[in-house]
Amino acid sequence: MLEEANIKLSGTLPYINGKNARSILEYLPTGNSIDGAKYNEMHEQKIIAHNLKATKEQIFDDSNGVMFPLQCRMMKELLVHLGELNIHIKS
Repeated sequence: MLEEANIKLSGTLPYINGKNARSILEYLPTGNSIDGAKYNEMHEQKIIAHNLKATKEQIFDDSNGVMFPLQCRMMKELLVHLGELNIHIKS
């Protein structure tokens, strides 16, 4: 689904299930793009870690695709489902 939307985070973030990737994946379905100001805001709020190997520019380029409303809804549902699965795995 991400590739279809021209979002290529797997090349930018080595661990797609990590906190940084999850934060970005949760932000993408809002329909907003990650620009310098948003990246800085996420970084200051510790939503994105300071020790990422990817540069700001890589994150901008790889995360700013075009998601249609159906893709946004599917992404939100998939993230909820992944959260539920993680709860079951931990218990």
